[in-house]
Amino acid sequence: MSESDNFINEVTDAVRRDRLYRTMRRYGWIAIAAVVLLVGAAAYTEWRRAEREEAARQTGDALLAALQPEAAGEAGTGPEQLAALAAEAEGEKARAITTFIAAAERQEQGRTGGIEAAREAQAEAASMLEALATDESLPPLYADLAVLKAVMLRGDSLDPAERIARLEPIAVPGRPYALLASEQIALAEIAAGAPDAARERLQGIAQDAGASASLRRRAAQLITALGEAGASE
Repeated sequence: MSESDNFINEVTDAVRRDRLYRTMRRYGWIAIAAVVLLVGAAAYTEWRRAEREEAARQTGDALLAALQPEAAGEAGTGPEQLAALAAEAEGEKARAITTFIAAAERQEQGRTGGIEAAREAQAEAASMLEALATDESLPPLYADLAVLKAVMLRGDSLDPAERIARLEPIAVPGRPYALLASEQIALAEIAAGAPDAARERLQGIAQDAGASASLRRRAAQLITALGEAGASE
């Protein structure tokens, strides 16, 4: 290679280096900013994860304290503590689970009194669940369960048509508690004097592959009872 070729190559390399340095000076801040953003996003994600874990731990500790008030020296305050926790819990899942526990504890508390105390406790538990069911941020797994349990707690205090109206939206195939809701609708149809509709619904439950063995057994027993009732008439 001649000296002129070497000179040309050296000049070419120098021009390339100069262009690279100018490009880096002009656009290098973009790469730096991107790195800073990535590091910041990772740090924020980690901070949020740690914050959620700490909130979950605190909620769990508070739940244990409320469920075992005697251990905390606060005998008799369990249901009240749970109701407060349900109102203050952070996150949809924590709020839903805390509300379910609070409603169950309130219902259990009412069993220690007379009939009126039990009815009052059931009504309060149902109100908790009905308020939870209206939370549009909740996934169907929690919202539908709140509807189902609230209707069951209300029982005969709701007329059959009202029970059916509340349950029909969650009895749609594909919903998490569709079969259980259908069973409750069938019971409401029986109470409303529509045994044929109830029988047809129960037969669908009994033949559904997704129904549990206990649910199919209950459906079959009700179908038998409806048949015997029809024959006695």
